[in-house]
Amino acid sequence: MFYLNTLYTLPGCGICQMIKTKLQQKNIPFIEKDFIEIAEIIHSDHAPALQVEEEGDTAIYNAPSQIVAWINKYGA
Repeated sequence: MFYLNTLYTLPGCGICQMIKTKLQQKNIPFIEKDFIEIAEIIHSDHAPALQVEEEGDTAIYNAPSQIVAWINKYGA
């Protein structure tokens, strides 16, 4: 199973840092980009957002509870 994950964050965002730490703790590969790159696409001004590409499908999670739920089920 191949995952390409992009975490969109803002500088100084505590929730963004918490999500980044959780991804690192679970050894989930991701790249980090500026939230501004996706804000207009998801029509949100709230960071973070996690874009996940799994087996050809793309999902974007932009609520911390959704992101944490995805992290918790990763590899389960």
